[in-house]
Amino acid sequence: HFLVRAYDAASGELLWTDQPGGIQGGGITVGGGQAFVAGFFRGTVRAYDAVGGQLRWESDFPGEASPVAWAGGRVFVGGTSPHPVPPITAFDWLLNAYDVR
Repeated sequence: HFLVRAYDAASGELLWTDQPGGIQGGGITVGGGQAFVAGFFRGTVRAYDAVGGQLRWESDFPGEASPVAWAGGRVFVGGTSPHPVPPITAFDWLLNAYDVR
């Protein structure tokens, strides 16, 4: 199961841990005093207090969440859609949308 842990960088001592669910994690980044985590197979994004490990917030993600980035007070999460579009339908639609004749 997906596990989040924080360690002391100098000693390696375990500081805090959480098991948010899901099979595996997608990504983690730290910014603004928080650790942001995205998980696969549960579609969850979480923000923890980076020092104490308290959960600050949690939000659903509509699919499999992967790498996380933090900039300017915002968290950016990518992932896959739970509702894939059939390739031929998407291909035909794009051709029709860009036809200039």
